[in-house]
Amino acid sequence: MGAPDKDRRGRLAGEVPLGEEAESYRVEILSGGVTVRSMETVRPQALYTAADQAADFGALPAVLAVRVSQVSARYGAGRGRDSILQL
Repeated sequence: MGAPDKDRRGRLAGEVPLGEEAESYRVEILSGGVTVRSMETVRPQALYTAADQAADFGALPAVLAVRVSQVSARYGAGRGRDSILQL
């Protein structure tokens, strides 16, 4: 499962500065608005295995609700962006 946007973007061309020493994201898997699994990753992508999906939902879901937040070492997780993924 990848993040909704492949690359961070800004108004000017080129790499967007992070303002952080390291890039970090929190990915939350939701069920009925409740977090059933939370993962941290240092890249703008995460792997949610079939085994983990079956453990969390009892079967492989056809649709996943996810929330992705960038994490700051100083301020913690930012405001997340919710997405629905069709599998």
